[in-house]
Amino acid sequence: MYQKLQKPGGKWGVFSFFPVVGNVCLMAFYTVVAGWMIHYFFRFLTGRYDDISFASMIASPGINVTFLAVTVVLVFAVLSFGWGWDHFVQEANTGSGWKIRPWMRPVFQYALPVIIAFVYVYGLATFKWR
Repeated sequence: MYQKLQKPGGKWGVFSFFPVVGNVCLMAFYTVVAGWMIHYFFRFLTGRYDDISFASMIASPGINVTFLAVTVVLVFAVLSFGWGWDHFVQEANTGSGWKIRPWMRPVFQYALPVIIAFVYVYGLATFKWR
């Protein structure tokens, strides 16, 4: 995409990966923050206001990992179960790279979530909890 914006003969093409890395870092940060917000909302809905401090939440890896996973699963479900698939395919198929084929939708919709869930559950089961 950045190559299309660059003027012919421009020398900035080498640095086009910096925005991509920056976006991945921002996505990782905001996914964690969204998990915190879901945790606080869950605590609000259940009426558990005792010890609802940031320090107690951040000190518990189980809470952080659980609500990070909830965030990832929610976003993945929203994006893979039809809400936005057509827009994704339309945007992904512009340009000269690989194209998304119609037969790929069940792979993204069913197989990939099963693989991600397996890796997550396997990681939780084999992690050495203190």
